[in-house]
Amino acid sequence: MNVTAEFDRRVNRESVVIPRIALLGSSLDAKIFVVENNIARMRKITTGIESGTSIEILSGVKPGEKS
Repeated sequence: MNVTAEFDRRVNRESVVIPRIALLGSSLDAKIFVVENNIARMRKITTGIESGTSIEILSGVKPGEKS
């Protein structure tokens, strides 16, 4: 038996990706700490694709923010 498969590996260059270990809770109720004015604040986020040890953030964090 043979199988032919095609995978679409488009990369969204605008994506925010963080290490999975930085995520608090499950991907269904995800939160991370974001540093604002030298204060760490917990923020609820929406996650996307997980790849190995990284996870995509769909909303809740902007590019350039520090966690």
